Amino acid sequence: MTNRPIHNEEDGETALEEIEALWEAEPGTVEGVRLDVLVMLVEAYEAEHYPISAPDPIELIAYHIIRAILREIYMRTSRKRQFAVSYR
Repeated sequence: MTNRPIHNEEDGETALEEIEALWEAEPGTVEGVRLDVLVMLVEAYEAEHYPISAPDPIELIAYHIIRAILREIYMRTSRKRQFAVSYR
Protein backbone atom coordinates (compact mmCIF):
# COMPACT_ATOMS: atom_id res chain seq x y z
CA MET A 1 0.00 0.00 0.00
CA THR A 2 1.28 3.45 -0.85
CA ASN A 3 0.98 6.44 1.44
CA ARG A 4 -2.20 8.17 0.33
CA PRO A 5 -5.13 9.80 2.09
CA ILE A 6 -7.92 7.60 3.37
CA HIS A 7 -11.10 8.35 1.43
CA ASN A 8 -13.52 5.64 2.55
CA GLU A 9 -14.12 2.86 5.07
CA GLU A 10 -12.34 0.27 2.94
CA ASP A 11 -9.18 2.38 2.82
CA GLY A 12 -9.47 2.88 6.58
CA GLU A 13 -9.82 -0.83 7.26
CA THR A 14 -6.82 -1.59 5.04
CA ALA A 15 -4.75 1.02 6.89
CA LEU A 16 -5.80 -0.38 10.27
CA GLU A 17 -4.79 -3.89 9.21
CA GLU A 18 -1.40 -2.62 8.12
CA ILE A 19 -1.00 -0.70 11.37
CA GLU A 20 -1.70 -3.89 13.27
CA ALA A 21 0.93 -5.74 11.24
CA LEU A 22 3.51 -2.97 11.85
CA TRP A 23 2.66 -2.38 15.52
CA GLU A 24 5.91 -3.86 16.87
CA ALA A 25 8.10 -1.90 14.45
CA GLU A 26 11.12 -0.15 15.95
CA PRO A 27 11.07 3.67 15.81
CA GLY A 28 13.35 5.13 13.17
CA THR A 29 13.21 2.11 10.89
CA VAL A 30 11.41 2.11 7.55
CA GLU A 31 8.58 0.12 9.14
CA GLY A 32 8.45 2.50 12.11
CA VAL A 33 8.15 5.55 9.87
CA ARG A 34 5.47 3.79 7.82
CA LEU A 35 3.58 3.05 11.03
CA ASP A 36 3.76 6.71 12.08
CA VAL A 37 2.46 7.88 8.70
CA LEU A 38 -0.42 5.39 8.71
CA VAL A 39 -1.42 6.37 12.24
CA MET A 40 -1.49 10.05 11.25
CA LEU A 41 -3.61 9.26 8.18
CA VAL A 42 -6.11 7.23 10.22
CA GLU A 43 -6.28 9.93 12.91
CA ALA A 44 -6.98 12.59 10.28
CA TYR A 45 -9.70 10.47 8.65
CA GLU A 46 -11.38 9.67 11.97
CA ALA A 47 -11.24 13.30 13.14
CA GLU A 48 -13.00 14.38 9.95
CA HIS A 49 -15.60 11.60 9.71
CA TYR A 50 -16.16 10.70 13.38
CA PRO A 51 -15.70 13.91 15.39
CA ILE A 52 -16.09 13.74 19.15
CA SER A 53 -17.76 16.89 20.41
CA ALA A 54 -17.18 18.34 23.85
CA PRO A 55 -19.87 17.45 26.39
CA ASP A 56 -22.48 19.98 27.43
CA PRO A 57 -21.22 21.55 30.69
CA ILE A 58 -24.59 21.17 32.46
CA GLU A 59 -24.87 17.52 31.48
CA LEU A 60 -21.32 16.90 32.63
CA ILE A 61 -21.98 18.44 36.04
CA ALA A 62 -25.24 16.49 36.37
CA TYR A 63 -23.45 13.27 35.47
CA HIS A 64 -20.82 13.79 38.18
CA ILE A 65 -23.44 14.72 40.80
CA ILE A 66 -25.50 11.62 40.03
CA ARG A 67 -22.37 9.48 40.05
CA ALA A 68 -21.36 10.84 43.47
CA ILE A 69 -24.86 10.22 44.88
CA LEU A 70 -24.96 6.65 43.55
CA ARG A 71 -21.49 5.97 44.91
CA GLU A 72 -22.54 7.23 48.36
CA ILE A 73 -25.65 5.04 48.30
CA TYR A 74 -23.57 2.05 47.26
CA MET A 75 -21.00 2.70 49.98
CA ARG A 76 -23.71 2.97 52.65
CA THR A 77 -25.35 -0.30 51.64
CA SER A 78 -21.96 -1.93 51.30
CA ARG A 79 -20.98 -0.87 54.86
CA LYS A 80 -24.31 -2.13 56.20
CA ARG A 81 -23.75 -5.42 54.45
CA GLN A 82 -20.23 -5.72 55.87
CA PHE A 83 -21.52 -4.90 59.35
CA ALA A 84 -24.30 -7.50 59.10
CA VAL A 85 -21.94 -10.19 57.83
CA SER A 86 -19.34 -9.55 60.53
CA TYR A 87 -21.89 -10.02 63.34
CA ARG A 88 -23.47 -13.26 62.17
